[in-house]
Amino acid sequence: MTVKNSNIPDIAQDAEKDPWYLRFLPGFLIFFSISMGVMLLLVYNSTFADFFPEVLEAPTKEEQEKASFVEAARSEFGALGDAFGGLLNPLFTFFMIVLLWLTIRQTNKTNKIAFDSLQVSGIQAAQTNLSIEQTQEALKQSRLAIDQANCMLEATRQQVQLSVEEMQLTREELEGTKEAQEEISKTQKLQQFETSFFNMMSLHMTVLESIERTGTVKNSPIVTKGRELIKDFSRSLRNTYINQSSEGDLDKIKLSYKLFWNRHSVYLSFYFRFLYNIYKLIDSTDGIDKKFYSNLIRAQISDQEMVILFYNCFTSQGKRFRKYAIKYSIFDNLDENSLFAPEHKILMNHKAFGE
Repeated sequence: MTVKNSNIPDIAQDAEKDPWYLRFLPGFLIFFSISMGVMLLLVYNSTFADFFPEVLEAPTKEEQEKASFVEAARSEFGALGDAFGGLLNPLFTFFMIVLLWLTIRQTNKTNKIAFDSLQVSGIQAAQTNLSIEQTQEALKQSRLAIDQANCMLEATRQQVQLSVEEMQLTREELEGTKEAQEEISKTQKLQQFETSFFNMMSLHMTVLESIERTGTVKNSPIVTKGRELIKDFSRSLRNTYINQSSEGDLDKIKLSYKLFWNRHSVYLSFYFRFLYNIYKLIDSTDGIDKKFYSNLIRAQISDQEMVILFYNCFTSQGKRFRKYAIKYSIFDNLDENSLFAPEHKILMNHKAFGE
């Protein structure tokens, strides 16, 4: 911060207040004195050529007469020199006094300039102190503003903290509500699933009991249905397998089941489709114990049904059911001695047996 004051003297302008002739007078006096001395010296030397005499041979008579004349002239010229000295000495003394006066005047002027410089320095120091005080006052105001801003920030922070806490409580309440809603939704879905599942189990038993075939024994009609008919179908499939002569167990199984299916599909097709859809319902429903419900439906299947289902998994009709048999270990309780050959067990993935 700079403070300007019109009372500060302009030293540069004071240095140029002397008249022009005073600035050139010292140089003129010195030049004039030197010029006069040189001129007198040249006049004297031109008049008396032997001003600087040289060592010569013995003079002749004419030369002696000439020397006498020169000596007389020198005496007269000395008187003239005394006259000039009487005139020039006061003049040079006056010049010296003028030069001394100019020197004293210049010294006073220099001292005045130095005093003015000190005065200017004092004024500038005062202005600097004033600037420092103003800067300190500005800093004090800035600190006060900063303190006020910090107070506002602290208040804002506390408000934000309260808002965050309120939002946290609200979020927890919403989460509790969401969890409750999810629990209710999960319970409703489970109830819907169990309603559908147990209805389908009941229908499955109804479908099984509705399978019937009418035959004759000694010309008397006999009706076979339900699990008794499934036993007959199991024996029929075994006999068909035994009577086949194909090489390779897998090919023999596929051919035997194809012949069996052609004869009895009218009785078994709906039964297999319905059982497949029960397992499909279990597999497609999330949030349930799928193993538990698959075990429930497996417990309703007899050993003869298991045998037919086992060999059905190797055919094109049962390939979709095969993935459920493996995933839910449907043949976990199937006795390998119930199979047409014990080695048929290795044809199925071991997970289907719960291994």
